Amino acid sequence: MVKFITKIIDSKVVLFQEGVIMAEALDVLIDPDDGSFVGLEVFLKTDKRRMFVPSSEIKGFGQGLVVVKDFSSFVLSDEVVRIGKVIEKKTKIIGSRVFYDNGEYVGKVEDATISFEELSLKNIYISPKFSIKFLAENLIISAKMITRIEKNKIYIKNTDDKIKAAKAIVSPSPAVD
Repeated sequence: MVKFITKIIDSKVVLFQEGVIMAEALDVLIDPDDGSFVGLEVFLKTDKRRMFVPSSEIKGFGQGLVVVKDFSSFVLSDEVVRIGKVIEKKTKIIGSRVFYDNGEYVGKVEDATISFEELSLKNIYISPKFSIKFLAENLIISAKMITRIEKNKIYIKNTDDKIKAAKAIVSPSPAVD
Protein backbone atom coordinates (compact mmCIF):
# COMPACT_ATOMS: atom_id res chain seq x y z
CA MET A 1 0.00 0.00 0.00
CA VAL A 2 1.22 3.49 -0.89
CA LYS A 3 -0.18 6.58 0.86
CA PHE A 4 0.27 10.29 0.23
CA ILE A 5 1.75 12.13 3.20
CA THR A 6 -0.77 14.98 2.84
CA LYS A 7 -3.59 12.43 3.19
CA ILE A 8 -2.09 11.13 6.45
CA ILE A 9 -1.57 14.57 8.02
CA ASP A 10 -4.73 15.71 9.88
CA SER A 11 -6.08 12.15 9.92
CA LYS A 12 -7.79 10.94 13.09
CA VAL A 13 -5.82 8.30 15.01
CA VAL A 14 -8.06 5.46 16.20
CA LEU A 15 -7.43 2.59 18.62
CA PHE A 16 -7.89 -0.76 16.83
CA GLN A 17 -10.00 -2.68 19.39
CA GLU A 18 -11.95 0.19 20.91
CA GLY A 19 -12.55 2.21 17.75
CA VAL A 20 -12.02 5.39 19.78
CA ILE A 21 -10.44 8.50 18.24
CA MET A 22 -7.48 9.34 20.47
CA ALA A 23 -5.34 11.74 18.45
CA GLU A 24 -4.77 13.66 15.24
CA ALA A 25 -1.78 13.10 12.95
CA LEU A 26 0.43 16.20 12.77
CA ASP A 27 3.35 14.98 10.69
CA VAL A 28 4.99 11.96 9.10
CA LEU A 29 8.51 11.16 10.32
CA ILE A 30 11.04 10.13 7.68
CA ASP A 31 14.62 9.24 8.63
CA PRO A 32 16.81 11.56 6.52
CA ASP A 33 19.69 9.07 6.53
CA ASP A 34 17.92 6.25 4.71
CA GLY A 35 14.43 7.50 3.77
CA SER A 36 12.68 5.03 6.05
CA PHE A 37 9.27 5.73 7.55
CA VAL A 38 9.83 5.98 11.31
CA GLY A 39 6.37 6.92 12.54
CA LEU A 40 3.91 9.72 13.10
CA GLU A 41 3.87 12.83 15.22
CA VAL A 42 0.39 13.14 16.77
CA PHE A 43 -1.57 15.40 19.07
CA LEU A 44 -3.06 13.24 21.83
CA LYS A 45 -6.50 14.63 22.70
CA THR A 46 -6.71 13.16 26.21
CA ASP A 47 -3.41 14.64 27.43
CA LYS A 48 -3.46 17.65 25.07
CA ARG A 49 0.17 17.09 24.12
CA ARG A 50 2.37 16.04 21.26
CA MET A 51 3.34 12.37 21.16
CA PHE A 52 4.56 9.86 18.60
CA VAL A 53 3.46 6.56 17.09
CA PRO A 54 6.24 4.26 15.81
CA SER A 55 5.56 2.77 12.37
CA SER A 56 5.48 -0.72 13.92
CA GLU A 57 2.38 0.29 15.92
CA ILE A 58 0.30 1.28 12.88
CA LYS A 59 -2.20 -1.40 11.87
CA GLY A 60 -3.71 0.34 8.86
CA PHE A 61 -5.37 3.32 7.23
CA GLY A 62 -8.89 4.30 6.31
CA GLN A 63 -10.49 7.37 4.79
CA GLY A 64 -9.03 10.09 7.02
CA LEU A 65 -8.06 7.52 9.67
CA VAL A 66 -4.91 5.95 11.02
CA VAL A 67 -5.49 2.77 13.04
CA VAL A 68 -3.02 1.97 15.84
CA LYS A 69 -2.73 -1.15 18.03
CA ASP A 70 -3.70 0.30 21.41
CA PHE A 71 -3.09 3.16 23.84
CA SER A 72 0.49 1.99 24.46
CA SER A 73 1.20 2.88 20.79
CA PHE A 74 1.56 6.53 21.85
CA VAL A 75 5.08 7.26 23.07
CA LEU A 76 7.31 10.22 23.90
CA SER A 77 10.15 11.09 21.50
CA ASP A 78 12.83 9.76 23.86
CA GLU A 79 11.16 6.35 24.21
CA VAL A 80 12.09 5.26 20.68
CA VAL A 81 15.67 5.99 19.62
CA ARG A 82 14.96 6.43 15.89
CA ILE A 83 12.09 8.85 16.54
CA GLY A 84 14.31 10.93 18.84
CA LYS A 85 17.03 11.12 16.19
CA VAL A 86 14.60 12.23 13.48
CA ILE A 87 13.09 14.88 15.76
CA GLU A 88 16.59 16.20 16.58
CA LYS A 89 17.45 16.63 12.89
CA LYS A 90 14.23 18.63 12.30
CA THR A 91 13.88 17.46 8.72
CA LYS A 92 10.57 17.84 6.90
CA ILE A 93 9.64 16.43 3.53
CA ILE A 94 6.57 18.52 2.64
CA GLY A 95 7.60 22.10 1.90
CA SER A 96 11.31 21.31 1.52
CA ARG A 97 13.18 22.94 -1.32
CA VAL A 98 14.69 20.49 -3.82
CA PHE A 99 18.08 20.95 -5.47
CA TYR A 100 20.18 18.94 -7.89
CA ASP A 101 23.52 17.79 -6.44
CA ASN A 102 25.21 20.62 -8.36
CA GLY A 103 23.16 23.15 -6.35
CA GLU A 104 20.66 24.10 -9.05
CA TYR A 105 17.18 24.72 -7.62
CA VAL A 106 14.48 22.36 -8.89
CA GLY A 107 11.36 23.30 -6.91
CA LYS A 108 9.45 22.69 -3.71
CA VAL A 109 7.99 19.41 -2.38
CA GLU A 110 4.20 19.59 -2.52
CA ASP A 111 3.56 15.97 -1.53
CA ALA A 112 5.23 12.59 -1.16
CA THR A 113 4.23 8.94 -0.97
CA ILE A 114 5.22 6.27 1.52
CA SER A 115 5.33 2.57 0.75
CA PHE A 116 4.02 0.68 3.76
CA GLU A 117 5.29 -2.65 2.46
CA GLU A 118 8.85 -1.28 2.47
CA LEU A 119 8.27 1.29 5.27
CA SER A 120 10.05 3.94 3.23
CA LEU A 121 9.65 7.06 1.17
CA LYS A 122 8.58 6.12 -2.38
CA ASN A 123 8.23 9.34 -4.44
CA ILE A 124 8.31 13.09 -3.95
CA TYR A 125 6.06 15.43 -5.93
CA ILE A 126 7.75 18.72 -6.73
CA SER A 127 6.19 21.97 -7.84
CA PRO A 128 8.91 23.04 -10.28
CA LYS A 129 10.61 26.42 -10.32
CA PHE A 130 8.98 29.09 -12.45
CA SER A 131 11.31 28.74 -15.45
CA ILE A 132 10.35 25.11 -16.06
CA LYS A 133 6.72 25.22 -14.90
CA PHE A 134 5.42 25.21 -18.45
CA LEU A 135 6.95 21.73 -18.91
CA ALA A 136 5.13 19.97 -16.08
CA GLU A 137 2.48 20.57 -13.49
CA ASN A 138 4.37 18.50 -10.90
CA LEU A 139 7.61 16.59 -11.20
CA ILE A 140 7.48 13.09 -9.75
CA ILE A 141 10.86 11.99 -8.45
CA SER A 142 11.59 8.50 -7.16
CA ALA A 143 13.08 8.40 -3.66
CA LYS A 144 15.94 6.41 -5.22
CA MET A 145 17.04 9.67 -6.87
CA ILE A 146 17.45 11.41 -3.50
CA THR A 147 21.10 11.72 -2.49
CA ARG A 148 20.59 13.47 0.86
CA ILE A 149 17.96 15.12 3.03
CA GLU A 150 18.80 18.12 5.19
CA LYS A 151 16.71 20.56 7.20
CA ASN A 152 14.31 22.12 4.64
CA LYS A 153 16.42 20.85 1.69
CA ILE A 154 16.45 17.70 -0.40
CA TYR A 155 19.18 16.94 -2.96
CA ILE A 156 18.58 14.71 -5.97
CA LYS A 157 20.71 13.23 -8.74
CA ASN A 158 20.79 15.26 -11.91
CA THR A 159 19.98 12.89 -14.78
CA ASP A 160 20.30 15.80 -17.25
CA ASP A 161 24.06 15.97 -16.50
CA LYS A 162 24.44 12.30 -17.46
CA ILE A 163 22.51 12.84 -20.69
CA LYS A 164 24.59 15.92 -21.58
CA ALA A 165 27.81 14.04 -20.80
CA ALA A 166 26.74 11.12 -23.00
CA LYS A 167 25.94 13.49 -25.89
CA ALA A 168 29.28 15.23 -25.49
CA ILE A 169 31.18 12.01 -26.13
CA VAL A 170 32.07 11.98 -29.80
CA SER A 171 31.33 8.65 -31.35
CA PRO A 172 34.15 7.29 -33.46
CA SER A 173 33.72 7.75 -37.19
CA PRO A 174 33.35 4.60 -39.21
CA ALA A 175 36.51 3.19 -40.78
CA VAL A 176 36.96 4.16 -44.37
CA ASP A 177 38.52 1.63 -46.75
